Amino acid sequence: VVQRVHIEGLKKTKADFVTKQVKKIFEATTFGEALAYTYEARENLQNLEIFKDIDIFIDTSSGPKSHPDGLDITFTIEEKKLLTSNIGTQVGNNEGTMV
Repeated sequence: VVQRVHIEGLKKTKADFVTKQVKKIFEATTFGEALAYTYEARENLQNLEIFKDIDIFIDTSSGPKSHPDGLDITFTIEEKKLLTSNIGTQVGNNEGTMV
């Protein structure tokens, strides 16, 4: 049933990493299974805690090689900002501070 899965919005995350998380979707044989596997994949991606937002769009497949019952699923992903920190030391007048 599912012919294509599109992943949009990736900037830092490798597409292969996300593709591994959604590959079960291609095992769906009914629309209900496709829907269930899609939401399961979304939950798995959210549990990684590296994405701020994940939207899903499901559409019928189009094009010359499309199956009559085929589906295209698009994940639009917004990545979280990287966490950065600075560590340093300052010493002066017999005092030490860690920043």
